[in-house]
Amino acid sequence: MMVSHIRETARLINQQYPKLQWYIFGSCNSGEKYPNDIDIMVIYPNDVDSLPIYNKIIKSVINIPIHLFMLSKDECKEFNSIVKQKAMPLLD
Repeated sequence: MMVSHIRETARLINQQYPKLQWYIFGSCNSGEKYPNDIDIMVIYPNDVDSLPIYNKIIKSVINIPIHLFMLSKDECKEFNSIVKQKAMPLLD
């Protein structure tokens, strides 16, 4: 239920910011039936100001316990974040 709300939020935000990449990782990917929170990674283009995106996400999921990690494409590549976190795409 919570993940489906976040997925819908991602789709809506991507209408304004179509180049965002959304990933889910952590306990949601480990098979835990009732995770304490949802770990979300959002990758944004290097030339985009991430603060408005961050604010939209936080306002949209205010009642859902999330850990939100936002990285530019360069940061994601530098830290190999997707692989290290075993992140899975949130959107199709």
